[in-house]
Formats: sequence, structure tokens, C-alpha cells
Amino acid sequence: MNIFAKLLPIILLSFIFYILIYNIYPKYQETISLIKQINELKNKIKKIESIEKFLQSLNQNNYLQEIYKQKNLLDLWLPTKLQFDSIVASLVGIFQANLFPLKSFQIEIQPDPFYYNNSVLPVKKVNIKFTTQINNQNLMNFLNSFEQNMRLMSFKKVKISSSESSEFVVETYYLSTELNSQK
Repeated sequence: MNIFAKLLPIILLSFIFYILIYNIYPKYQETISLIKQINELKNKIKKIESIEKFLQSLNQNNYLQEIYKQKNLLDLWLPTKLQFDSIVASLVGIFQANLFPLKSFQIEIQPDPFYYNNSVLPVKKVNIKFTTQINNQNLMNFLNSFEQNMRLMSFKKVKISSSESSEFVVETYYLSTELNSQK
């Protein structure tokens, strides 16, 4: 019994270390890991709340609200896609409003983006060449129709003839989403 009394503390200590190492220590590690995850999530919540406050301040900014309202108008003036059908519809509308016959019609799309300068986004050009029979009385109405058109257009070449067909080259644009490294 004397030996058993001397070994009992060693057996109890071994049993306690066994319980600590195999049962309690993994739970402790798991608890520490969960606390780290909770802290990370709290930090993410703080970031999300700061972003929400920023968005609320943007929503209350009258200037930005006005810009957003006019975005649709800007999309009409300078669309981000070619929108071939809207180009044709604009031209047909102009010709029908002025009662001019459209004799020939040709559209040429330039594949490379064009940079007006380094601080302006690139645009792609669409050249529209057409001929029509025009008279001097309706010439100004015809030109005003192009000027008042919703899509941004500019005359590049005009050859007006009172006896023959008049020839026009109009250029319109759309915003290029491809950024070309050659400016």
C-alpha cells in the first residue's frame, strides 16, 4: 500500500494532464479560433456600416442625384453601344419630318477608338453618307433637325446642289469600352 500511495499522485497528475491535453486544450484552441473569427466579422460589419453611411451621404447629395437623372439623356447623346437601329431611326425621322427622299444611304463604322485628347475617354466614330434631293427653302429646317437630334452628330462633308442630289457625310459617335494602348 505504501507504493500505491506514492504512485497515486503520479497517476492523478497523469490523468489530469491527459484530460487537459486531449479534451480541454482542443476546446480552448477552438474557442480562440472562434473569437478571432468573431472579431474579423465585427470589423467587416464596421466596414459595411461605414460604406452604408457613405452611400446615404451620396444619396442625399443633390448634385449627384441630378447627374444620375441625366444619365439617360447622356446615354442618348453618346451611347456606350453602337445602337445601329437608333441611328437609322433618327435619320429616317429627320427625312420624314422634312419630306426629303433618301436616295442612297451608307454607314461606315470605324473599328479603332478615337481619342480627342488624353483626358477624354475614347469614342468610336460612325460615318453616315447619304444623298437626297434638297431644295433651298427646306435646307435650314433640315440642318436644324440634325442639330436638334438627340444623338450627337456633326456634319463632316456637305455638297449641296440645287439641280442634282445633295451629298452629306455625318459623323456620330458611341463611347468605346475598349481602351487602346495607342493614344
